[in-house]
Amino acid sequence: MPDKYLCGNGLDCPACQLRRDADRDFFWGARNPKKHKCNSCHGDGRIARKTKDIIADHVAEAAPFYWKPKTKEDA
Repeated sequence: MPDKYLCGNGLDCPACQLRRDADRDFFWGARNPKKHKCNSCHGDGRIARKTKDIIADHVAEAAPFYWKPKTKEDA
């Protein structure tokens, strides 16, 4: 199972983000973040992406650099 906290492997939970924005206080919000009970992410704040989606994104991003399109000279 991929680590959802690595860059590109997970998404921020939209439900928790809305709750955090509503609960944020200028003084206490940054120092004492509340842990919310959430049905989407179970309070982690991150939603893991499927392994096949992560691999597909990485392959699509790397394809132009590693697998150049064939030209008539290559054939």
